[in-house]
Amino acid sequence: MQTTLLGLAVAIILALVAALVGPLFVDWGRYRTAIETEAGRLVGTPVKVNGAIEVRLLPVPSVVLHGIAAGPTGTGTTGTGITGAEPRLTARALRLELALGPLLRGQWRADEVHLEGPEVTVGLDERGAIRLPPLAIGFDPDRLAVDHLQIAGGRITLVDAGSRGQVTLDQVSFTGDLRSLVGPLKGDGVFTVAGAVYGYRVATSRPGDDGGTKLRLSIDPADRPLAVESEGTLWLAEARPRFEGAFTVSRPAGLERPDGRRLVSVPWRLGGRIKASAASALVEQFEFQYGPEERAIKFAGSADLKFGATPQIQAVLSSRQIDVDRAFASAESGRQPPATLLQALVEALPNSLPPIPVRLGVGIDTVVFGGSSLQSVRGDIRLDDAAVILDEFEFRAPGATQVRLSGQLSHVAEGLAFVGPASLESADARALVGWLEGRPDPARIVAGSLRARGDVTVGSGRIAIERLRAEFDRRPVEGRLSYGYGSGDRPPSLEAELNAVDLDIGRTLAFAESAFAGATFARPRDVALALDLGKASYAGVEARAAKARLKFDGDGLVIERLSIGDLNGARVDASGRIDTGAGVPRGSVSMTIDAKRLDGAARLAGRFLPQAAETLEGVAARTAATRLNARFDVSGEGADPGGGQTADNKVTDGKARATLRVDGALGDIRVDLSA
Repeated sequence: MQTTLLGLAVAIILALVAALVGPLFVDWGRYRTAIETEAGRLVGTPVKVNGAIEVRLLPVPSVVLHGIAAGPTGTGTTGTGITGAEPRLTARALRLELALGPLLRGQWRADEVHLEGPEVTVGLDERGAIRLPPLAIGFDPDRLAVDHLQIAGGRITLVDAGSRGQVTLDQVSFTGDLRSLVGPLKGDGVFTVAGAVYGYRVATSRPGDDGGTKLRLSIDPADRPLAVESEGTLWLAEARPRFEGAFTVSRPAGLERPDGRRLVSVPWRLGGRIKASAASALVEQFEFQYGPEERAIKFAGSADLKFGATPQIQAVLSSRQIDVDRAFASAESGRQPPATLLQALVEALPNSLPPIPVRLGVGIDTVVFGGSSLQSVRGDIRLDDAAVILDEFEFRAPGATQVRLSGQLSHVAEGLAFVGPASLESADARALVGWLEGRPDPARIVAGSLRARGDVTVGSGRIAIERLRAEFDRRPVEGRLSYGYGSGDRPPSLEAELNAVDLDIGRTLAFAESAFAGATFARPRDVALALDLGKASYAGVEARAAKARLKFDGDGLVIERLSIGDLNGARVDASGRIDTGAGVPRGSVSMTIDAKRLDGAARLAGRFLPQAAETLEGVAARTAATRLNARFDVSGEGADPGGGQTADNKVTDGKARATLRVDGALGDIRVDLSA
């Protein structure tokens, strides 16, 4: 009896040894064709095994296949794989370990499936249908479960035939479980796109009675604070994907990098309900929140996305009230003036533009901005990778001001610039300017109404208005203006070319002084003016047909032309140049006065020389027709010998010599005067 039992034990041991060691001595390559044929039958497409084949029975049944290619012969994984032959799936190796207990009961359950280096092209054809390797499982998919599914070193190429776009996911990995080949599936992994690392988590259900599969997907970039989550139902009827569900894209307040550093950022969140297909997506119940909850900017609306060769996004956003001051205030700087905050927002735009064109319809009832409120902010905004375009954008600002503008914000050589038509109607220009600079205006002195429209250019260094049409306190003016900010050695500058039919110079100057009282921007030191006035009045004196073209800067004064056709019966012409660039004034100015009477000229002169006003008016009253020629010369001939010179030969301490010569007639009196 013992001999029988010993013999049985030896037989069992030999069988186990044979099962464990025997497969090592079997040339499984001789069975390559049979294995490929059976594998092709199981997956429904030709399968080639180009590498080694390993089979084990103990300790668990396992198969390892190297160099696998599944799909029609003659196709590859490179290229689009969309319009030509069917795409193909390849892998460096596949290791399959089956659970022995379920196998003995006639069940297929894999303890572990490890797929190494898979490569596949997945795409959409021109009809929006998914193109995949043509797999057709030749057995009941519910009979196979995978307890531990692992993928490493994969590559997935996503191709859209409609847009001719292509994205490659490299170093794709996955770890999870698969209850059957039709789901449910659950797991996580990572992939890279253009060197950026993304983590992801995915979970799917079995298809429902309507063919829809529940899908939950989240993506987390490793190098920046961003999270994308979506949950809904996916249908693949006729290979055309369709998804309905909810999505959320959010940026947390901070992110701890792998090196231990923490990135701090302003949190934001957007989400809504989405209905998507291969051609388009409709987002409803759209919500966007920028900033932490206690001081967030919130919008609601809807969006329509178009894919394909010309992708675009159209959205409508609305809000009853947003508080920009509270959203962008900081402990260090507090509330920012509107002009400063606008500049910061504009400078941040290039880093915020989306990769595809976007058209936004914006409607906001109230915007708290710069300590005051903007009302009824409305308009369309178009965004692309090169510019921000405003279409019929309008709002109501402080000072009972209505602003309308259209145009483009884009890159120029000096940085960013806005170019486009704009109009402004303000009942209180001083309140408007004070609000822009963030200045309180307790006195509430009304400067007067202002209307203006023109083609505006606002850049990093200047503000220019072409084809200007304005009304200063209901006095129309046309022309062009350009103000340049000072920078380094370059002083602030003003260029103006204006014409008016009727202008009250005194009231215009008073309006400007009141409107810009307390303004912090620098007064221009380089000024170039060209004026053409049909009628101008100042201090009760009227001048008709007044024309002037003059320039004043650090190099001196240039009067190309100054003429008054009728100054209360007098004609005045002047021209000349005084150069101060050499340190001592040099140059000359000539003037001609041809008058039937001088009372208007005397009153005007008395405005600037009040101590001589009575004398001038008395002389003018007794003077008949007058014609005078005057010339004022300045030279450096009288320079102080002790004066110095700079490296560029400018006199620093010299004195100038000035001469005045007047000749002509005052009525019957001949004048010949020099001083």
